[in-house]
Amino acid sequence: MKQARLLIGILVLVIISLFVLGIGPSNVLAISVNQEVPWGLNIYLPIVMKAPSQLPQGVFVKDNYTVYKEYGYIRVIGEIANFTNKYLTLPKVPINYFDTSNNMFGTSSSYTVQDVLLPNETGCFYTIEQDNGAFSYITMEPVSYSTYSYQTYKLAVSNLYSYTDSIGYFHITGMLTNNTGGDIEYGKAIATVYSTEGKVIACDYGYSNADIITNGSSSAFEILVNVPDGYIIRDYLIATEGHRPY
Repeated sequence: MKQARLLIGILVLVIISLFVLGIGPSNVLAISVNQEVPWGLNIYLPIVMKAPSQLPQGVFVKDNYTVYKEYGYIRVIGEIANFTNKYLTLPKVPINYFDTSNNMFGTSSSYTVQDVLLPNETGCFYTIEQDNGAFSYITMEPVSYSTYSYQTYKLAVSNLYSYTDSIGYFHITGMLTNNTGGDIEYGKAIATVYSTEGKVIACDYGYSNADIITNGSSSAFEILVNVPDGYIIRDYLIATEGHRPY
């Protein structure tokens, strides 16, 4: 009897060690067991958690996009994520439009407003298609892009201010400062606007007042954003880019 209990004890210790090390069925999320077995031996298996999943990798459209109809047109607004170590030039998503009979009545594509997406950066896009009167849903094809080296520069943003005017347009103003070590032509500020649910509900941009922002100087910008009816703005993200004069 003592030998049997000793063998059971060794077996239990082995099982416990396997669970502590995370060795077990891959679909086990958590285990907590307090089970009585013969000879009064209690087994207490610790909670074992799977290793956290890795962040998504690749280039894709995030699932927080918005589709809505306005004045006889279908608008699609969203974000393309670049979770790679590459610099992507002109990322583009093709979008197909279907009616209630599953007929594809239109197709369009949209580039990100940023010309270049840096590694681990997201960029917003928007597109529009005329409604055939029976619109039902969209499908998106894989994102295409070029890895051609196209130099772009980031500008510093300051003095941000935003408000909604009397006819419902959302204004964002601020200053772009050039600390890149050289002159910048057509500094651009891009606004991605999010709803209280985290959806992308607007994407637009504005250029600096100055055509050329010399190194160390600043220029103002304004972005005029059309927010669809029925959404409340939670916050917005400002991205920037500029290029050397040709």
